[in-house]
Amino acid sequence: MPAGFQAALIVWDFDQRDMLFRVRYHKENIQTLTFSCDELYLISLGGIKDGNQMVCWNMQEGRSECTQAATDKNGEECIDCAFYHKQGNKFITGHNGAIKFWTVDYKSHKFQSFEV
Repeated sequence: MPAGFQAALIVWDFDQRDMLFRVRYHKENIQTLTFSCDELYLISLGGIKDGNQMVCWNMQEGRSECTQAATDKNGEECIDCAFYHKQGNKFITGHNGAIKFWTVDYKSHKFQSFEV
């Protein structure tokens, strides 16, 4: 495929074998995905060519809740993310040389983070 294409995120209903949502946001690839513990939200993480953009998707409505770059440091790549097991608004990202803890504020449609 040519450079600059948008990667498709496709969500399926496993039992019904039906496609629920197909959205395009990330450039060239989706690095990783993580579902919240209640499966109401999904975080998708784009690659370095995408500027490490994270998108929080509302699984009931098939729309984005908020977007933000996982890192603001030039050249730092975010390589993984995972929601907490029992808190549907908290997740963690792993970077080359850092870990960040995140909270999603679903009412204000924003991410908040702190780095360790």
